[in-house]
Amino acid sequence: MTVELIKNWPSLYLLSNDEQRRKILVEVDQLFPISTHYNPNEEVHHFWKEVLSDELIFFGGSFFPWHKGHQTCLNFIDPKKKCLILPDRNPQKDLMLQKPEDYFVTLIQNLELRPGHHLSPSFILSPYKNPTFDWVNRLTEHYPQAKISLLMGFDSLRTIESWIRANELLPRLSKLYVLSRLERDDEAIQVKLKLESTFKQLQIEYLGHHEFENLSSTELRK
Repeated sequence: MTVELIKNWPSLYLLSNDEQRRKILVEVDQLFPISTHYNPNEEVHHFWKEVLSDELIFFGGSFFPWHKGHQTCLNFIDPKKKCLILPDRNPQKDLMLQKPEDYFVTLIQNLELRPGHHLSPSFILSPYKNPTFDWVNRLTEHYPQAKISLLMGFDSLRTIESWIRANELLPRLSKLYVLSRLERDDEAIQVKLKLESTFKQLQIEYLGHHEFENLSSTELRK
């Protein structure tokens, strides 16, 4: 298990057959500290310790399917910043009914990863839901110094206080990077002021409007 696999497994995955793909997913899962199966060797542990010594942005969602709105979120963050893409089963919605092997073929074919951006298969492999609080707690047990930020659309920010154990999660976060989703400017200001006044350490940075604000994975699946 090497750091090169963390960085390059998506391209290797597309070149593999179904049986090999399953093995790749299982092996890669163990390389990510948000996984319940995290089992690093010294090289992998040192890699994540170094990555997490600075801010790491986490971008979670079902991404079913991945669309231009999702890609725009990634494209709008500073290219120097490191980001971990976390395909997941929404803990407040039904579990996904698709083979992980097929899901990742489609995702990888459509996802454009920059240097410093990594893709984790961990949550799609799990049959269970993964509330954000749980994996943030798990991550900080391994790396207490982790500076954790989230990337999301305004639709997620609008409901973030209803997330599971939100009052325990939000104090652990450093920053929320938020892309517009057709909200009014006055609503965006109000939400930012409320959250930043309640959670003093939390910063909210709006990344702006874009041409794909109306895209929705739910609508695209219909």
